[in-house]
Amino acid sequence: MPSLPRGGIAFAALLFASSIIAGYWFASYLEPGGNGVLRELKSVFKPFFSLSPLELMLLILVNNAVKALLVVLLGFALCLFPLLFTIGNGLILGFVAYHTLRFKGLILTVASLAPHGVLEIPAIILASGLGFEVGFEAWRKLFKRKSQLKSKLKLGLKTYATIILPVLALAAAVEAFITPIIAFLLS
Repeated sequence: MPSLPRGGIAFAALLFASSIIAGYWFASYLEPGGNGVLRELKSVFKPFFSLSPLELMLLILVNNAVKALLVVLLGFALCLFPLLFTIGNGLILGFVAYHTLRFKGLILTVASLAPHGVLEIPAIILASGLGFEVGFEAWRKLFKRKSQLKSKLKLGLKTYATIILPVLALAAAVEAFITPIIAFLLS
């Protein structure tokens, strides 16, 4: 397999990290008490609390797998989908981290995010990076420059199937089966 494109992945990682910081910072200004937003989040996710761990794992996997595939495939739309996906996920993570830290503390925040996050976040950044690479090639093609759009798309799909999807499956299993146990033991 050809080497993975460093430029798109580095751009995705930088954008994601910046978005986490922005989400964390914005969360501190959006609502001083934070309870209203957290109540809203809890009400949105309430139906998921009744799912079995296996059902939750499958739901998380399908959600993340479809989005990651779309990020790679829709990169050709001039990077718009990878851009929105990367920024949106970073903002949400920053927002959740701010409120979890504020109301639950550092240990529970790390215990809730790290076990599956160490797998899921790199997989999402890789998908975004591949989507950006496809998008960069689409821009080149749009301006009638030499483009490797087909080869970048092929690399993106191959990497999705061989690396991203398996890692997302493992992350979903950790999030559904292991993270709740760790969070319960530490709360």
